Amino acid sequence: MDELHKKCLVNDTWRDIGGYIVKGPFEKEPTDVTIEQMDYNEQTGEFTLKVKPVRGNCVYYDIGAEPTTASNKVEQQLLVTKEPSAWFVCYDMENTENPHPTGKAKKWLGQAPLKREQRQNANGNSVLELRTNEAYEIRYTTDGSSAKESGGIYNGEIVLPLECKFVRVALYYKGDLVFDEIITVDAKQGKKKVDIINEKPLEYTLNSQKKCGDTERTYTEFTKLKQLPGTYIRQFTVIISEKANPDNYMEITTARVPWDTDNLQATVDIIRDSAFAGKEVEVEFEYKTILFTTGAAFKQWVEVNKLDASELSQKGVIKQ
Repeated sequence: MDELHKKCLVNDTWRDIGGYIVKGPFEKEPTDVTIEQMDYNEQTGEFTLKVKPVRGNCVYYDIGAEPTTASNKVEQQLLVTKEPSAWFVCYDMENTENPHPTGKAKKWLGQAPLKREQRQNANGNSVLELRTNEAYEIRYTTDGSSAKESGGIYNGEIVLPLECKFVRVALYYKGDLVFDEIITVDAKQGKKKVDIINEKPLEYTLNSQKKCGDTERTYTEFTKLKQLPGTYIRQFTVIISEKANPDNYMEITTARVPWDTDNLQATVDIIRDSAFAGKEVEVEFEYKTILFTTGAAFKQWVEVNKLDASELSQKGVIKQ
C-alpha cells in the first residue's frame, strides 16, 4: 500500500492536500513563462533575456500589448532586444489532445544601471550628472522628499544646493517604476573654487600630455576644441601614419608656436589627401597647453569636457 501511495503521488494521480489524499483526475495547471534578464549592454542599449516555457513549448512576445499566436515567437531561449519592456505568454502546442490551458501573459520590465558623476563646474557649483537607458525617464529630488511623488524631470546636470546631502531618484518607463535609489552626495562645495576673470586671457598647461591615441579620439578632440572660438594649442604633436606600414609617417610638432584647431585639422586633412592618398591611416594627437582669449572661453571648455573644476589645479597650472 505504501508503494502504491508513493507511486500515485509521484505521477500526480493522487495529491496530498492538507494531510488528506485526494484522487484525480485533476484539472491541468495553466502554462507559465519565466523571464530572466541576463545582461544589459550599455553601448548598444540591448537587453539579453533568458526565456523559458513552463508546462508548454511555445512562447510568444509583443511590445505594448498582450501577445497572441500571431505575435513574435521566441525561437531560442536567449532573446536580445532594445525594447525596455515586453509581454510574454506560453502555449502548450505539443500536447494537442489534452493541452495545459494557456496561462496569463507576463510583463517584463528591463533593468538598466543608473550611472552618476559629480563634479564642480566652472562657476564653483557642485553638479550631478545621471545616465541610463535613453528610453527611461529620471525623476529626482534634492530636498529629501520622495522622487516618486514629487520628483522633477531630469533633463541635464543637477545643480546641487549647498545643504544637499543626498539625491533621491526614481526611474520610469512609460509610467512603470523601474527602480528608485538614494544617491549620497560628496561634499565638493567645500573644495577651493578657482577664481577666473571672464574678460582676461588665460593659459592652462597640463602636468602631462593629453593623449588621443587613434583617429577617432583625435577627431573627437579636434571637434571639442573647435567649439571654442579664439582658442589655441601649443606643445602639441600630430602623427599621421600608414596603417599597413607604421614606419611610413609624418609628424607635425611645435613647442611654443600656438595653432588654432581649425587650421591644424585642415593641415592634417591636406596631408592625408596628398601624401597618404588612397591609404588607410592612423592619426594620433597629443597636446599640453591651451591658450584661451578669455576666461569665459576657459569656463566653456571646462563645461564642454565635463571637467571637475576643483581638480584642475591638481592636474595642471592655470595662468591668468
